[in-house]
Amino acid sequence: MTRSASVLPVRSLFLTGLPRVPVREWRALLLPHAGHIYSGHIAGAAVSSVDCPPVLLFLGPNHCGVGAPVAVSQKIWSTPLGDVFPHRPLLDLVLSLVPEARIDEVAHTGEHAIEVLMPFLQIACPSFEAVCISFGNPISTFVSKREKGLPRSFASSNRTAAGVP
Repeated sequence: MTRSASVLPVRSLFLTGLPRVPVREWRALLLPHAGHIYSGHIAGAAVSSVDCPPVLLFLGPNHCGVGAPVAVSQKIWSTPLGDVFPHRPLLDLVLSLVPEARIDEVAHTGEHAIEVLMPFLQIACPSFEAVCISFGNPISTFVSKREKGLPRSFASSNRTAAGVP
């Protein structure tokens, strides 16, 4: 499939003509990952309604239960639309503030949640870096780190986290 052929189906799921919410006015997007034909119109509507920050934080489930409970990816994510590079400063911040977090690509193998949504963000935000985290158990441990400064540190640099349920 060519790059232009793969953009068309995803782009057709975007809304047009609506005002976009500036980055400073939103904190997270909760996006469905059931697949483009099932929930792509919801993901497209959400992503097309906001301006994009330069760094995105993807939080996705680990359906298979393989790998670390909080598995951080440091790989380059490749899709038909191009490559998404990891944002090393945020990746290092996550690893320093979340003791359960581990670099673990195995947990991301075979998972679809982040992979399904990546093209939507690639169209809406042509150049961004990301940190992708797959959770094998409830994300409450990660979310509780809010009090320890992860979101505050991240937000203070005018970047916004995009969560993937």
